[in-house]
Amino acid sequence: MAEIQFQADDITGMFGPVVDDLRAMVRQELDRAKQRPEMQPAPLIVDARRLAEILSVSLSWVERRAAAGTIPSLHGGGKTRRFLVDDVIAKMRTGSPADQKKAEASTNEKGAGTV
Repeated sequence: MAEIQFQADDITGMFGPVVDDLRAMVRQELDRAKQRPEMQPAPLIVDARRLAEILSVSLSWVERRAAAGTIPSLHGGGKTRRFLVDDVIAKMRTGSPADQKKAEASTNEKGAGTV
């Protein structure tokens, strides 16, 4: 009975194309999965304190702009506000300087530090 011996190079040569094809198929499937809505992460909803941390701003900055309506917020019961982080960032990117000045003036008329 003859013995068959494989060298490492032989195995790599035999399975290399299969492995490459498998990698390509996995990459393709991952790309498809990213495009499916059910595979997208849920929107991040946070309170004012967490939003301030994410944006690296003060809590009062978030509270003033939410009160002025220059950043979108969701109202819960009472004084509770929640923020969709993606919506706030999108609004900040598209908001004009005039909107920011208007918000500052509106907040200053009410008194500094009050919300």
